[in-house]
This record gives sequence, C-alpha cells and structure tokens, in this order.
Amino acid sequence: LTLLALALLLSACAAGPGSRWAAPDASPAGFFAGIWHGMVVVFALIVSFFADQVAIYEPHNTGFGYDLGFVLGMLGAYSGGTHVTTKKRRNGG
Repeated sequence: LTLLALALLLSACAAGPGSRWAAPDASPAGFFAGIWHGMVVVFALIVSFFADQVAIYEPHNTGFGYDLGFVLGMLGAYSGGTHVTTKKRRNGG
C-alpha cells in the first residue's frame, strides 16, 4: 500500500495525455522535464497499469533535448549499484 501511494505521488508529474505539455497552447516538454520523467519512469510504469492518464514518455517534447534528459534521468536514478569499487590491501603490516 505504501509503495502504491509513493508511486502515485511520484508519478503525479509524469508524462501522458493529461500532462501540462499536451495542452494546445503549451510549449513542449524539454530537457528538465525529460530528466524528471526519466527519474520517475518505474513509478509511472506501475501507475500506468491502472490509470490511462499516465504514460512513461511524453510524446509532446522538444526532441533530442527531452530524450537526452530522459536517458540521463534514468541513468542517474537507477544506476547506483553499477559503480566500480576498489579495496586497498595492506601488505603484511
């Protein structure tokens, strides 16, 4: 129940047909919207199973800038465990 509530909260600004960028007189979603949508993509996916107004990608976007932000948002939010760690060894001392 908590996970569903968190998903609804985070996807409140998600992409989709009911988003503020879908209005006829609105400017398309840009780089920073792409970053946000990339960060909440997993939550938006979960909510999109239950609500038709939520999507994981905003079709009304600026093109490359939005796509770059989307990918950077996903990488930043979901690549935390992929960094390389090194362990220093002590030589007999």
